[in-house]
Amino acid sequence: MNAAPMKASLLFTLLLTACATTALDAEADLAAVLEVALPAEARVIVLAEGLPETVRRAAAGKTKAIAPAAVPRKPTESLPAGYFVLEKLAIEGDSAELEGLLGPVPIAKPGEILMACGTRRRVFLARNESGAWEVTRMSVTVC
Repeated sequence: MNAAPMKASLLFTLLLTACATTALDAEADLAAVLEVALPAEARVIVLAEGLPETVRRAAAGKTKAIAPAAVPRKPTESLPAGYFVLEKLAIEGDSAELEGLLGPVPIAKPGEILMACGTRRRVFLARNESGAWEVTRMSVTVC
């Protein structure tokens, strides 16, 4: 019996398992960041175009997550209250960043100028000594 094919097969299985574990760990990490950084008012996450698949899966596991096309349209607002457009969720080492827009975002009537465009949030986090994520800095812009 030739041991070379068995070794190659075993190596492939170990590599595949390691990649799957790493992907699951990354998704769990993203979910943990969402748990800490997502606004409490966010009942629905709108997944902006271009977000990585791991971010999409982590968000879907946290709360109701939808595509932008599924956002209910009303004549008075483009983004309802309680909807959070997740535009960025990234982890690099022991640092993370979340960015998005929380509704409501009203629509101006013809001839009207509104100074309202929702609440933009940008949250920076760091992993502490015990491995938990903590907010280190946050900016909230209301216009």
